[in-house]
Amino acid sequence: MYKGFKKSENIVSMIALLFALIYRVLADYAKIYIPLTAVLIVMFAAFAYLFFNRVVTLVIDAARMRNRCFDTFLTIEKIWGNTGFGSSYNVFTVSYPDAENRLCYKDIHSAFSIKKWKVGDRIRIKVSRDDPEKIIIPSSDIFLAVLMSLIGIAAETAVAAVYLLALKNK
Repeated sequence: MYKGFKKSENIVSMIALLFALIYRVLADYAKIYIPLTAVLIVMFAAFAYLFFNRVVTLVIDAARMRNRCFDTFLTIEKIWGNTGFGSSYNVFTVSYPDAENRLCYKDIHSAFSIKKWKVGDRIRIKVSRDDPEKIIIPSSDIFLAVLMSLIGIAAETAVAAVYLLALKNK
């Protein structure tokens, strides 16, 4: 969960946006109507992928890592700002030991903490023995997974409600 948007997420977002735009342009100017069911199925699938993909990946990784990981602490080495899509956010450069006690470095783009993280803070993590790049920050990941799931459920409910209202009005 600690990367910016993945290439596949950008592609899914663009497909959904283009599909909605083409739907409106064709309906308004070319008088060609794509069935609303097709549009809503594309939106439903896109929202499902965008909101639940990382959560499912986190659960699968956590299940795979359950017996092949160890607990340790990461240390925040540097905090720097990054910009994307017109907004800025903090990126945390962290260090942590791998299974052979070598120091690994990683940039964390997305994390949650009740207290504001500062340089030098130590945070409990789980590190995969097989792949030291795979880390789980339990305190952050659980919150982000629940939040993404709730937002995804709300988005899917809105799409389903629009679909049901459209069917009712036919």
